[in-house]
Amino acid sequence: METLIANAKKFNKHEKQLFVLLYQCPLGEPLNSCVISYIRRLLKSDDQKVINYIKKEEINKLISAHEKCMFNRVRGRDLKLITKNNPDFCNNAAYLKWTGKANISYTTIALKKRNWIYSQCEFAKLFDNTGINHKVRCNMKYKYEIAYFLFRFRQDNYFFPVNSKGYFCIAEQHIVDFSGKSLPKNTLKYISCKIRKKPGKYFVIIKETEEIIKEITHCSR
Repeated sequence: METLIANAKKFNKHEKQLFVLLYQCPLGEPLNSCVISYIRRLLKSDDQKVINYIKKEEINKLISAHEKCMFNRVRGRDLKLITKNNPDFCNNAAYLKWTGKANISYTTIALKKRNWIYSQCEFAKLFDNTGINHKVRCNMKYKYEIAYFLFRFRQDNYFFPVNSKGYFCIAEQHIVDFSGKSLPKNTLKYISCKIRKKPGKYFVIIKETEEIIKEITHCSR
C-alpha cells in the first residue's frame, strides 16, 4: 500500500472513499459477493495502477455497491459500534439533515400539540442523526398527516436527505407506532402520493399541514 498512501493527497473525494475501502471491509470479513473484495485481491506492490485503471464513473458505482452492502449488513444495529474503528463510515450513512430554515423546537411543539408524536426530543433526533437504531414514536391515527407533513417540509426545504434521495425510506427506518412497531415499507411514500393525487379528498389534512408551516415560520422569525 506504500505507493497508494504516497499518492493519496492527489485523489478526489470519491477516490479517497475507494482508497479507504481498498484497505479492508469496515465490517471485517467481506461477503463473497463484495465487488471491492475482488479488487483487494488484485492489489500487489503498485496499488496506484489499480486506482488509475478504474474509470471515474466506475468508482461511483463501486462506492454505491459498497454502501448498499453495508446498509443491508448493519440494518437494526447501532452505527456507533462500527464507527469506533471506522470514523469515516458515517460520512456514507443516509440521514435527514435539518436546514435551519425554521426552529426545530417550534416544529416539535406543533406536532406534539396535535398528538402526532410521542416525544418532541425523539422527533427532533429524526434529523442530523446517523444512528439507525433511533426510534421516533408516532401516532398512527395520524399517519396520513405525518406522511404529508414530511412531503411538504421536504418540498419547502426544511430538511433534505444526505447520501440518499429517498427521504421517506430514511424516515421509515426510524418511525414506529406507540408500541414500537415499524411501518410496512414505502407506507409514507404511498400515502403521500394518494393525498397529492386527490387533494380535494384530503383537504383537511393539507390545510392543517399548511397551518403548521405558517405557525412555525411565524414563531421562527
